[in-house]
Amino acid sequence: MSGPGEPLGSREPPPVPGDGSSDPRVADLEARLAAAMAEVEKIRDEWLRAKAETDNVRRRGQDDVAKAHRFGLENFASALLAVKDSLDAALVVENTSIESFKEGVEITAKQLDGVLPELVNAFENPVPAATAAAA
Repeated sequence: MSGPGEPLGSREPPPVPGDGSSDPRVADLEARLAAAMAEVEKIRDEWLRAKAETDNVRRRGQDDVAKAHRFGLENFASALLAVKDSLDAALVVENTSIESFKEGVEITAKQLDGVLPELVNAFENPVPAATAAAA
């Protein structure tokens, strides 16, 4: 507002930041603010990149675990398939003696004994050796 006796609009407007007519302290503060804003943007960019990398590492880890489980199950299933084939072959034989039947069961039991350690190993160490070596 104008004081008594002053015509309206005779006062100078306050200085506009950055127009060169302001106090040197304002210019210094503006420069510091601009530098701080640039630093904030730089840190935000670094944070976004780190977050993206973390998400990628997490996703790759999940993929590796899924592949390891699938690998373990496939190996175990194929090893059990040989045992099943032996059992199916024993059922097809029509005239068999007790001795040959016992021998077939012993061979099948040995096959199963060979498969079970693979199952235990798959649960104890789900990452296949080739995948572990590549990591």
